[in-house]
Amino acid sequence: MSEAATPEPATGTGAGLMAFLDYTIARGLMNSNTANSYRAAVKEVLSAAEGDDWESVSVNDLDIEDTGRRFGTLRAMKFKPDSLATYRSRFKSAVSMYKEWQNDPEAWRAPTRERSSRMPRETRSKSLAETPTATVIPMASSPGPASSRSMITYPFPLRDGVLASVMLPPDLTKKEAKRLAGFIESLAIEETPALMPGRPELGPGTEEG
Repeated sequence: MSEAATPEPATGTGAGLMAFLDYTIARGLMNSNTANSYRAAVKEVLSAAEGDDWESVSVNDLDIEDTGRRFGTLRAMKFKPDSLATYRSRFKSAVSMYKEWQNDPEAWRAPTRERSSRMPRETRSKSLAETPTATVIPMASSPGPASSRSMITYPFPLRDGVLASVMLPPDLTKKEAKRLAGFIESLAIEETPALMPGRPELGPGTEEG
């Protein structure tokens, strides 16, 4: 191992895991904000589940799922459920990266987000431009007045690279629109807030009052 890679991270302990995350920052292998968020999670989870001697605990021999469950139980009154889940997830990822690094320090690279599913900006803009504003789908077999025998499909750019479609009758009323909005809102999932090191309650850019 090169001189820059100190032997301290290779201990396989809680302290070694923290030193490994510091090492990724020093070597430019991981964004400092990302690495520090992992450090905060490691410290919170291990100190809760393993006590004051968490730095000497062998993380290579830990049951990661059990450690995460015990952390959730012991810190249930301190953190919100989504923060607990985020800490467990980051702790699990940090240990996984640490083990991979120990197997081959010289070849290890921090994982990157999958970007292949995203359309290039030019392609996405062209795709949206070519999408018709509405499509009328006849439903001749349906009884009732002519206005209720057709549905209009409205495209809606939901997020980057995702185009949703909503089928609605041309005579949609305000009452029906409110009911539909409430139904769509009930389908939404809660977004996990980003955590700042040591203060899961505060997201990036948030200042204490």
